[in-house]
Amino acid sequence: MAQMTSMSAQMEVQMDMAYEEESMKSVVKSDMDLIMDPFKTNMTISMTLNDEALQTYEMYAVQNSDTVDAYMQVDGEWIHQPMASTDVS
Repeated sequence: MAQMTSMSAQMEVQMDMAYEEESMKSVVKSDMDLIMDPFKTNMTISMTLNDEALQTYEMYAVQNSDTVDAYMQVDGEWIHQPMASTDVS
């Protein structure tokens, strides 16, 4: 059986909702690259609501021996979150 070593994925989810005279349209786009050994991932997620761009999130994580250093950008600021490698396996 073949083993996956890396992958890239793009996803777009669009939702159109209506209730009585109110309507709402939202779109979530995700772009992800992943390498399994050593573990590395890079992800960008963007959202729009009624064609107005909302927050874009970026996430990056890399394995360092038995730990993973994850970083997320929110409002232009990078936040570091260390994790155990078993948390992402």
